[in-house]
Amino acid sequence: EETGYKIEDDQHTPNTCCVEIPVSLGSKIRTISNISMWEQLSLAAFLQKYWADNQVSCTVTFDPKTEGESLKPALEYFQYQLKGVSFLPKASGSYAQMPYEKIS
Repeated sequence: EETGYKIEDDQHTPNTCCVEIPVSLGSKIRTISNISMWEQLSLAAFLQKYWADNQVSCTVTFDPKTEGESLKPALEYFQYQLKGVSFLPKASGSYAQMPYEKIS
């Protein structure tokens, strides 16, 4: 914490720590809170088809209230376009030490 970053012990792996690194993207950059699950999946499918030889690593964030019921149809629609995909609910605090958290 001498560096000014928040550092804490990893809650899942011994002898490991987590460091919070705040990032400002500016006001004209769209963030994940403004991008639908469907747009994220479409972008991943595009990259899978035109850019990657192997699997595109993709974690799609979704709003459980407005998009939760669309998970099954989305997987069915993209089943032959993606080799793999993970889903993460947009709700903050879904679990400890979330990979991306909105900061103010």
